[in-house]
Amino acid sequence: MGLVKVNRIAGSARLALNNHLGWQPILTPISLGELRLGKRYEFRFSYNLMPRKNVTLKDIAEAAGVTPGTVSFVVTNTYQKRRISEKTVERIRRIAREMGYLPNVAARNLRYADKNKGLLVLSLITSAGAPLNLVSHMFEALQREIAADPARRQFMISLATFKPGELSNLPGLMDGSLFNGAIFTNTLPEDDAFLERTVLPFPSLVIGREIPGYSCFVPSVNAGKTAASMLAESGCKNPVVIYEQQLTQATERRVTQFCQQFEESLNLSPVRIIADRSSEAAARDALDRYLLGGGGLDGVFAVHDNLAAGCYLTLRRYGLKIPERVKVVGMGDSEWPEFLDPPLSCAGAEESAVYDQAARMILTACTHRDATPESAYTYARITRRGSA
Repeated sequence: MGLVKVNRIAGSARLALNNHLGWQPILTPISLGELRLGKRYEFRFSYNLMPRKNVTLKDIAEAAGVTPGTVSFVVTNTYQKRRISEKTVERIRRIAREMGYLPNVAARNLRYADKNKGLLVLSLITSAGAPLNLVSHMFEALQREIAADPARRQFMISLATFKPGELSNLPGLMDGSLFNGAIFTNTLPEDDAFLERTVLPFPSLVIGREIPGYSCFVPSVNAGKTAASMLAESGCKNPVVIYEQQLTQATERRVTQFCQQFEESLNLSPVRIIADRSSEAAARDALDRYLLGGGGLDGVFAVHDNLAAGCYLTLRRYGLKIPERVKVVGMGDSEWPEFLDPPLSCAGAEESAVYDQAARMILTACTHRDATPESAYTYARITRRGSA
């Protein structure tokens, strides 16, 4: 049951209430002639156990007593040209909010692109949980390259995330309705397999992995081997490598190279420590479990800098001084290794150069649609600081 006080009689006599669960209760229709102002009425209603349908402009127009065209002018903020009164505008906006209206972004993008023929919408597509510094670097590189574009073309940059391993479910990916150029990073093997068997309707660049049919940019392709050489030269005899549970093609390459280099050069098999996810806290806890179990080490290679930061916390708690007792090498995939104590030695390429090159590749692909896919590689640049 529900109690409704009638303050105004207008529009349809069919009343509906929205509850916090998002279901739409269906009330018994009554005649307008039966309603009296100021009176309270009790209605019996049942719930329609179907999700609420998408609210359309027509729905809002019926509730507001105006035409769908008037609603369209209001929700797109073009009502000033049509001399629609502020009172009507406020009423339409209030009704749209109450009904839970959301605009059809895909349709709007298509209309906007049709009006702006030269507009390029680039999307940085990354798995949820990816390091934010990677996203920041890529955005900054794209902005630099766009600012330097002599043709002064129009660009929009967006960020899209997907659940790791479920790239195929990303809206707009197959029909190109949300963007007309994309950069993919932090994909899992399932995502890479999907891309390999799929022809996308727009230019694409894949960072950190090699996928047939796509332009690929692989930075620090020999980082794992370089990290192993750094620790071996420092005299490490009991090395460990720490990485997240869900390996991408790039991180798997780093781990494999690191272990192979030690096995081939010193006949040593590094211990593999797996963190639940790619975060400082996860690395701290993973290394803590290893040390509590009696594990030993004198060198650490972290496949991401945030994992190295987590290792710093655990090593400090156990009184294992860096670099006197334990050497630590990171990747250089963030902007803060030099601010750790001691500063983190790295086996990766310089970040700004890496992402500037990636930005140039995708912009070239978008503006020269007949270009064939290309692959580019950079090699690890050793940066020695205080940790190794």
